[in-house]
Amino acid sequence: QVSSGKLSSAMARISGGRSKKTPAELAEQFDLHPNQIQDRKRRLVEGAEEVFAANAARAQHQEQELERLHAKIGQLTMENVVQSTRTDSLGRSQSLNERRAQIQLPHRLAKRRRCELLNVAPSTAYYRPNPVAEADLALIRLSDEIQLQLSLLRESPHR
Repeated sequence: QVSSGKLSSAMARISGGRSKKTPAELAEQFDLHPNQIQDRKRRLVEGAEEVFAANAARAQHQEQELERLHAKIGQLTMENVVQSTRTDSLGRSQSLNERRAQIQLPHRLAKRRRCELLNVAPSTAYYRPNPVAEADLALIRLSDEIQLQLSLLRESPHR
C-alpha cells in the first residue's frame, strides 16, 4: 500500500515540472508502481482542464459582476448629485420652476430619471411653449379690454 503523502509529493513534482526524471525513476524513488504515476499524471492533466475552465468562468463572472456594480455606483453617485440640487444652500426646498430648470441642464443621467428624482412630471420637462405672434397678442389684449368694459357696464348702477 502506497501512502497518499508519497503519491501527492510525486504528483507535485510531476505537475510542477521540477522533475526531469522518467516515471520509472520516480516510481523507484517513491516506492510506487510506474502505472500509478502514469495514471495520476493522466488524471491530473484531464482534471486540470476542468479546474482552469471553472476558474476562468468564475473569473469572467466576477469581472462582469464588478463592471455591473461599478456602473450602479456611478448611477447612484449621479443620482445623489441630482438629489442634492433639490435644496438650495440654506437647505430650503427649491420651487417647481427651479427644479424644472435643473432638469434642463446637461447631465449624463437620463432626463426621465432626473424628473423622478426631482419630483417633476416628465411632461412638463419636455414642454416647449409655442411663440405667439404679436398680432395675436394685440387681438387678445383688445378682447380683454372689451370684456372688462362690458363687465363694468353691467355692474354700473346707472343703466
